[in-house]
Amino acid sequence: MLAPTGRRCDTANPYQDAQLPDGSRLNVAIPPVARDPVITIRKFVLSDFPLEAMAGAGALTNEAAEFLDSAVRAQCNILVAGGTGSGKTTFLNALGQRVDGPNERIVVIEETAELQLHLQVLDCVSLQARPSGADGSGGVTIRQLVTNALRMRPTRIIVGEVRGGEARDMLTAMSSGHDGSMCTLHASSAPNGVLRLMHYAQRTEEQASEESLLFEIAAAIDFVVYLEQDHETQRRFVSAIYEVVGVEGGGDLARITGANIFERGRDGVLRHSGIAVHHAQKFRRAGILAGGPKPWLPS
Repeated sequence: MLAPTGRRCDTANPYQDAQLPDGSRLNVAIPPVARDPVITIRKFVLSDFPLEAMAGAGALTNEAAEFLDSAVRAQCNILVAGGTGSGKTTFLNALGQRVDGPNERIVVIEETAELQLHLQVLDCVSLQARPSGADGSGGVTIRQLVTNALRMRPTRIIVGEVRGGEARDMLTAMSSGHDGSMCTLHASSAPNGVLRLMHYAQRTEEQASEESLLFEIAAAIDFVVYLEQDHETQRRFVSAIYEVVGVEGGGDLARITGANIFERGRDGVLRHSGIAVHHAQKFRRAGILAGGPKPWLPS
């Protein structure tokens, strides 16, 4: 199963990820990291699950779907956060489908190819990381691909999952002319997603204080979409849409400030919190008001 992908799994490299010909994700683990050989296959159905279908399935409301559609068109930078199996990749693919400008050029970067944005977006470049060979050479990291993507004149950069030093490069891209970029990461809440992003950004050779990184994150990230999975029903849903507003305090007391624009109540329904967005100017520049008043935009 691994041979056609060019990847290997042996005692020196006892676990491996790969993509099967039908797009499914393959994970292999063998002794000594596993007691017995284990093969896990995760199937994805991405292209047939747009935001409208998610709203129809109850993952979010039509109002929240309209808001996220507007946020993508307004070139807001979006972080999709959640636990394992919460549907982050599927949701990122649905958001990416809303990019429809004639001058848009997306560069998609993944460790294992799962996103299918090249099927919906006319000018979409897909890059994939790869592990080192048996001699330790030939490896290409996500961070190297993010750095290279900046030279490919993208309007937006989409990273399938941030889990290391590439977070610093993503923040730089988001705050330096690549508005509308998106990525996912593992987190236990929307604010925790911001905190984890900072910790990932610290895994670089470039030294930076927590305070400076918080200001960088506040300048780069506009919204965090937090996803959850009900483990009893296996239903996946948007739990909150959180807006990053800024930084308060200073030094060791500095922290990100923000608010839930949409949040799921005790009845399980995702509703507008009544708070108007701080980044209203981005929506106005994109002509979002043309369709009528929006409750989440200040009057």
